[in-house]
Amino acid sequence: MGELQSRRVHGLCLVFPAIILLSHSPLLLLHFCRLWVCDQYRYFPFVLVAFVCLVASRCGGSLERHGADATTGGRRWSRMGENAAYALSLILLGGAVLLWSPWLAAVAFILAVRALLRRFCGTASWQWVAPAWWLLVLLVPLPFRWDVSLMFWLQGATSQAGSLLLDFFGHNHLLAGHVIEIPGRQFLVEEACSGVRSLFALVALAAVYVVWLRRPLLHALFLLAASFFWAYAINTLRVAAVVFLYLEHHLDIFSTWSHELAGMVLFLLALWMLFCTDQLFIVLFAPIDPEPTAEEDETLSCERTENEPGTEQAGMMGRAATPALSACFRTGRELTLAGAFAGLGVIQLLAFLPNSLESRLDRTKDVAQLKASLVETTLPERLNGWQRVAFQTETRKPSSDLGSHSFIWRYAGTKEQLVVAFDFPFVGWHELTRCYRARGWRITEQKIVSADEKHSPGDGTIVEVHLRHSAGKRGYLLFSQFDRRGVAIDPPGMAGISASSWYRAIQDRVTKRLTEFGCDTFTHQVQMFVTSENGLSDERRRELVRTFPAVRETLLQRFTQAGE
Repeated sequence: MGELQSRRVHGLCLVFPAIILLSHSPLLLLHFCRLWVCDQYRYFPFVLVAFVCLVASRCGGSLERHGADATTGGRRWSRMGENAAYALSLILLGGAVLLWSPWLAAVAFILAVRALLRRFCGTASWQWVAPAWWLLVLLVPLPFRWDVSLMFWLQGATSQAGSLLLDFFGHNHLLAGHVIEIPGRQFLVEEACSGVRSLFALVALAAVYVVWLRRPLLHALFLLAASFFWAYAINTLRVAAVVFLYLEHHLDIFSTWSHELAGMVLFLLALWMLFCTDQLFIVLFAPIDPEPTAEEDETLSCERTENEPGTEQAGMMGRAATPALSACFRTGRELTLAGAFAGLGVIQLLAFLPNSLESRLDRTKDVAQLKASLVETTLPERLNGWQRVAFQTETRKPSSDLGSHSFIWRYAGTKEQLVVAFDFPFVGWHELTRCYRARGWRITEQKIVSADEKHSPGDGTIVEVHLRHSAGKRGYLLFSQFDRRGVAIDPPGMAGISASSWYRAIQDRVTKRLTEFGCDTFTHQVQMFVTSENGLSDERRRELVRTFPAVRETLLQRFTQAGE
């Protein structure tokens, strides 16, 4: 009978955390889907498994202990922190639902997990569980697209270091942005190996490693810094090796399976160097003390055994479990809290299920039907004096910064070259200028030339960019982006820096969510790019600004028709 009651208590104990965690699940699932699209974040399942294993090993048996120490004086401050984490998580989840932000939902989930761990593991075990909880931070990309800026910086640093290594061995080449050029061949560092994937994975592995082995804080920080260094080193070696093999042995491993194999071997090498660095830090940070006597060894062993969480848990197993109702909801406040979380979870489900299915079906149609809809004759043979000379489609990796698919029309003039491209899909606003900077272009001017109200596919924001290449060419770029319904979206910079402009931007997004509640859709892009030796005249640029909306409208009409 006692065993049956104990199982019932354990079952009821799971009701409250289940409600809290499941209320985050729709947006959290969308967040994980977005992480999986990006190669550099595909380590997150490993982090989740490591977190569960660490918590299970360090906090096992705490449910029974929790009821006994819940009223001690040491729990007062802990309870205040726990309640604050619940409240902040609820606020962030509400904001995530209102703005439909998976990123905010992930932050809210991490705070909710912290509060639940404090609730069920108890104060004594928290010091062992807290390092494992910090691993969940790896599930959240840096805010304000700082991770994208970091990736771009890493690509630049890797390409420069690879270029210096090639110079050292006497191989002639030209570095233009993130592109290494040799006669008859170009190597884009983003595709050849940017260092981003291995860096993020190596940092994640190093974080799990130091938490699992309970390395001291200073030791752990130095080892995380070392993971940055080794990732940078092996990817520099990888970039230089790809170019070296092509120059010396005419071996193009860039487009073969051997390129991925070489990447795996170098990543294992980085892991080995990281392990060696850890052993070095053990020696460097070891205390300079005389060897302890056998008697001191026995005393230290006893103290260590007493302080282990498993021993403490075993000693508390005999204490009485909390009553069933208290184990489920200790106070009316927690009952109200569970109801609020559950309400937000229901709202997400009502918006998530139909819209996610619709979005998935539309995205499936995008590739299949657009290939039949967007053809060479979609755009005219002559465009403002330019003659169409080629049409092509390109398919890339889902995580490519250029988009998975592109439809490209090439035009030639007397002195200029014109490219019109339709690229998709991206997640959120895609900063197109970053792609051009990676190819050696420098932005000299960027501004908004049209920001009309979005009433039809032909309306919307047009971004104008003036560029100059390291080889001396001039570039002129016009582009717009829109969602799968053909509605144009604004670049983040249009919000400005004043509080009122940010308020209007947030208000617009909230209003859109209230009128079109559902999942964020993928972003699509139309661009028109002109290259010339001496630049375009003002009149020629005005012609292009007038022509671009018509070209965009033609492409958007084909796009929206393909999704119907």
